[in-house]
Amino acid sequence: MRSLRLKISVNLALLLFITILATHIVIVGVMGNEFVHEKINREHRIFSDAAHEFFLQPVFGIDIMGIHDWAYACFLAKAGDRHCYGDNPEGMWNDIEDMMAASLDSGKLQIQYRGETWGVFGKQNKYVIISDVITDDSQILGAGAVVVMLDDIYHVLRKSQKFVMMYLFINMVVLFLFALYRFSSLILRPIHKMVKMTEGYRDTGRLFIPAEKRHPEFFQLSDALNRMIQHIEADKNKLMNSLVLLKKANADLKKAQADMIRAEKLASIGRLSAGLSHEIGNPIGIVLGYLGLLKQRPLGRTDDVAQDYIERSESEINRINSIVRQLLDFSRPAAANIIAFKLHDLLEDVVAMMSYQPLMKNIRIQCDFSAEFDGIVGDPQQIRQVLLNLMINAADAIAVSSQPHTGEILLITDIMPGTPYIRLMVADNGAGIDLENIDNIFDPFYTTKEPGKGTGLGLSVSYMIIEQAGGTLNVESEPGKGTIMTITLPLSERP
Repeated sequence: MRSLRLKISVNLALLLFITILATHIVIVGVMGNEFVHEKINREHRIFSDAAHEFFLQPVFGIDIMGIHDWAYACFLAKAGDRHCYGDNPEGMWNDIEDMMAASLDSGKLQIQYRGETWGVFGKQNKYVIISDVITDDSQILGAGAVVVMLDDIYHVLRKSQKFVMMYLFINMVVLFLFALYRFSSLILRPIHKMVKMTEGYRDTGRLFIPAEKRHPEFFQLSDALNRMIQHIEADKNKLMNSLVLLKKANADLKKAQADMIRAEKLASIGRLSAGLSHEIGNPIGIVLGYLGLLKQRPLGRTDDVAQDYIERSESEINRINSIVRQLLDFSRPAAANIIAFKLHDLLEDVVAMMSYQPLMKNIRIQCDFSAEFDGIVGDPQQIRQVLLNLMINAADAIAVSSQPHTGEILLITDIMPGTPYIRLMVADNGAGIDLENIDNIFDPFYTTKEPGKGTGLGLSVSYMIIEQAGGTLNVESEPGKGTIMTITLPLSERP
C-alpha cells in the first residue's frame, strides 16, 4: 500500500506539474501575443496621429523621437520626399522602404517582425515594423513607418513570473493534496479494506468487499473474487476427496499385499506340512503303539520309574502329534460343520468354561453384548477354537504384565454401522505387543512366548478360520496398556 501510495503521489505530482507548466506556457504565450497586439494597436494609433501632424507641419517630426520611445521612424511623402529619424536598427532600412512603398501603393497596413530577444520561455521578436498610409479627409498625404521595440513587454512578463510561479505552485500543492485525498478515498481505501479482508480470510465463506454504491467496480471485483474463491474451494474439496481416496486405495493395496504375503506363507506352510505330516505321523503312531505295549508288560507294571518314563514319553509324543494335526489344518482342513447359530450363546459357553480354568484365577471376565442381532453362519467348533485361542493369549499376556492380579478381559459385541456385520472385541489389560512384533503375530510359528509354551500356530489358525468364515481378524495393541483383538463376521440376517 505504501509503494502504491508513493507511486500515485509521484505520478500525480508529475502530471499536475506538467499540466500546470503547459497551461502556464500557453497562458504566457497568449498573454504575450495579446500584449504585443495591444502595443501594436496603441503605437499604430499614436504614430498615425503623429504622422498626420508631420505631413501637415513637417517640423513637428523633430520632436517625435523625443516624445515616444521609438527606435526608428520614417515618413514617405506622396511626392517622394523621405524624412527618417532615429537609428536604423540592424540594417532594416530596405525593409522599411519596401513596406512604406507597399502601403502607399495598396493603401493597407503593413506589419513585420524583426530581430531576436530573450522572452519568457525562449527567443522572441525584438522589433515590430508598423507601416501605414496617412490620409487627410480621404486625401492621401503619404506613408509612414515606425520601428517599435518589444523588450518592455517581455520584461514585464519576466518580472511577473515569480508571482505567477508562486501562485501556480500553491495551486499545484492544493490540487495535489485534494487529488491525493480523492484517490485515497476512491481507490486506496477500498484496496486497503480488501487487503485486510483477504488477510483475515481463512478457509471457507464468502469474501465481501465493502464499497460505495456509486462505484460498482469494487462490487464487481468482490463478486469476481468470491467466484474465484468458490472455484478454489471446489478444487480444494476435489483434491481432498482425491487425497482421501488415494490414501484409502494405498491402505487397501498395503492390506492386500500383506494378505497376499500371509496367504503365500500359509500356502507354503501347507505344502510343507502336507509332506511332513504323513512322514511324521506314521512313526509317531508306531512309537505310541510300542509304548503302549511296554506299559502292558509285567515287568513294566511293577517298575514305577519305567512307568514314569513311558508316560512322559507318551506326553511329549502326543504334543508332537498335536502339532502335526495343527499343521494338517493348513494343508487339509477338516470338513466344516456349517450351521446357523447365535454368537452370544457360544460366547457364554466359552466364558463359563474358561472361568474355571486355573490360568483365569486372578482375571475378571466382563461381557457387554450390545449387538441386537447375533445370528451367524459357520462352524461353531472352529469359532470356539478361535475364541479359546484369543482368551488364552489374553490370559498369558496378563500373567506376564506388571499387575497380573488385576487382570481383566472384556468381551464386547456390536453391529458395525451401515454394514451387515457383527463385531466382537476381545480386550485385555495385559503386557501388550511391541510395535516391531505386531505385524508378525499372524505368521505361522511366530511366538513371543517362552519355549515349550506356544507353537506359534494359534493365531495363524484363528486368522484362517475367520477368513474362511467371511470375516476379518485385526489387532490393536500398545505395550504396557493391553491388546484388543477385533473379529468381524457376517450376520445371517440383515439388521
